[in-house]
Amino acid sequence: MQAVTIKMVGDWQLKIAQPLSNALRVSIDIFGRTAPEACKHAVILMAQSAKNMTPKAKKIRPELEDEQGKYVDIWTQKSREPIKIHKFRFSPNCPPESRLEGTWSKARRVKNAGLAARSWMWSLGKGDVSKEIPGLSRAYAFQTKKVVGFVKQNALSYVKSIMPAGWEVAVAQKATSRIMAQAAAKLERLWASTLRGSGYGLGHFVKGFSEKAA
Repeated sequence: MQAVTIKMVGDWQLKIAQPLSNALRVSIDIFGRTAPEACKHAVILMAQSAKNMTPKAKKIRPELEDEQGKYVDIWTQKSREPIKIHKFRFSPNCPPESRLEGTWSKARRVKNAGLAARSWMWSLGKGDVSKEIPGLSRAYAFQTKKVVGFVKQNALSYVKSIMPAGWEVAVAQKATSRIMAQAAAKLERLWASTLRGSGYGLGHFVKGFSEKAA
């Protein structure tokens, strides 16, 4: 099964590698995170963005039609291509070897609508979604002599096929922007507290930090 992986090393296009690296350094320096913690925080932000970018399935599957009549496409967690389920297979007149249990209306209902979007937070959230799902989701830190990182894998088979073009770059850019914005806000609060009443250099410092770090 091919996995879609979000990680902090090795995969990102060159044009975003430096800004993302800067954001990780800011996360460590300004928020006091360790390198693995900074990587995990960035991955969570990327997963949140991927979740928001994932197309949401409708609760009722659209009816399609071919030479055999009306049908719906059904995806399973392990299928690479949709499975055709024809309406005639629920008819009492359908041969027993081809007949399906249940009803056509039930077949049209999407049982797990939104599953693909939710899958990005598997192994990263709280409670049940924090658990590893064997064969589908895994999140883990790693460290070598030269590299520290954090990986989130999403092996839901159809996720990659429904994501919009350029999503990998987009989620990294969004994570970078959010980390920088959070750091700027923290510095502004810190300096506002320290320099309250003087007003000296505050606006210039925060503006300069934001422009240089973005």
